[in-house]
Amino acid sequence: MENKIEAERIERLIKIGSIFESIGVTSVELAENIKEHIESCPGGKACLEKLISKQNIENC
Repeated sequence: MENKIEAERIERLIKIGSIFESIGVTSVELAENIKEHIESCPGGKACLEKLISKQNIENC
């Protein structure tokens, strides 16, 4: 069971990585910079949370 959960996690992370790569995020450093910007930018985290929340509502 634990191997199945780990395999699903790995598959999910690969898909997320592919999406980021498709928009030009091609390095871990760039991904970290984006994360830091979102966390430190006034309104950045709230904007991302709003986007995620909107997506979750639309998928219901």
